[in-house]
Amino acid sequence: MSDYRKKFEQEASERRKNELFNVENAGIVLLEIFPVEKKAAMLEGLAQLLERKAPLIEEKVEGVLGGGWEQNIGYLVSRDTESFPDERVIKKDLPAPISFVEVSFGKHYGFGFCYYLMFACRIRSDFQTGIEDEYVSEGKFDVNEPRMHSYQEQIESFLARYVQGLFLSEKGDTRLRCPSLRILIADQIEFEKFEDWTTKHFSFLGYLGLIGPASRVDCYLVTYQPEHLFKEAGIFSGLTFVCSRANYKAVSSDLEAEVLNNVSSFFTMQLLPWFIAIYWAVFKLECELPNWEKKVTALESELRQLLTLRKYRVGPIRPVYTQLMVLRNEFAQFSLDEERKITVMKSFLSRYKGLKSDQVLAVLKTKIDILDDLAQGTRFLDEERDRLVFVRRKIASIFDQCKQFTDFALQSSMRTLTIVAVFLGILALIASFAKEFWYLLLALIAWL
Repeated sequence: MSDYRKKFEQEASERRKNELFNVENAGIVLLEIFPVEKKAAMLEGLAQLLERKAPLIEEKVEGVLGGGWEQNIGYLVSRDTESFPDERVIKKDLPAPISFVEVSFGKHYGFGFCYYLMFACRIRSDFQTGIEDEYVSEGKFDVNEPRMHSYQEQIESFLARYVQGLFLSEKGDTRLRCPSLRILIADQIEFEKFEDWTTKHFSFLGYLGLIGPASRVDCYLVTYQPEHLFKEAGIFSGLTFVCSRANYKAVSSDLEAEVLNNVSSFFTMQLLPWFIAIYWAVFKLECELPNWEKKVTALESELRQLLTLRKYRVGPIRPVYTQLMVLRNEFAQFSLDEERKITVMKSFLSRYKGLKSDQVLAVLKTKIDILDDLAQGTRFLDEERDRLVFVRRKIASIFDQCKQFTDFALQSSMRTLTIVAVFLGILALIASFAKEFWYLLLALIAWL
């Protein structure tokens, strides 16, 4: 390495050191959603995850399904953890960075069409720190804060072996699957001088994925996660909460557990319905509706191919017509069900007074209230409804075309049959006249 290169890297490393502030990864909260139609599969997966028989879970769940509720149904700890007296604590081969997972199960009273699972994951102490060292030594990464990104990937892969709702069953084009909350703890965030603080730590904040719209909620800095779900240019993968230790008044000696619990509770009470509505609609837009459109496009191509080959007979067109009829009926049922859910979600969320942060923080001279911006996510419900209408009209248009060509093929077949019948009639008439001619000829010969 040349002296110039060595000097340049030393100076860059010193600059990165000056941008640092003490921060540690505390935990991750994952959200999974199950349609009510998949309740049996969900309970079976939970029984395997928690190593219990399904009827025991069923007994706990039933009796509270009429309204909104949430209950803790168990804890997962790594096998090297000391024994717990609570029977709900199950030892598992958790991913190395995760020491503890609290599993919660519920149904939001506004959204009776689905259940939700929450996994509050605590990061093992020896995996919480070291962020600053990696930033100083490397400086460049393909993803923001790769350690936290990797932890989430690992716990998602572990959970996907047991429970596969909307998100864990879909890998998509991105490495992350579930909407999530990431919880970090910093020594101090200077909320009152936030612009100066962000300028001083700009590159390190960028590495942590914290450069973007930001708000303050109590002693937490809240911002969008930089990664995306479902596709590379898709929706944000969740929110990041950074607790300012200097502003936080702890009530126990276990700060990490306390912060993780507080963020989980805040999410359940304030943000959960918005997350369910937004990610439900985006999942339909990005994963389910494209599958319907592929089916429509395939049948449309098959129909066009028949017309290009001028196969106007009923036989070749009938299979396409039958498939289109089945597809139209199935999508009509799916569409009506989705529109009912959209109506329910919009009606419920319209009664909320709105979400507001305690303080909107300026980032790059721009101020956006994260919570208020999140509440505007109901636009995805309108987008899903518009997309449903578009696909339904497309199916109807292709079905009408196919019906017209089928009617034309039937008419052509009828014309062909009519021509054949007339031709056969003429032949029969000629044959009848010919028969009478021979009779007359034989009679004449006999008379002579």
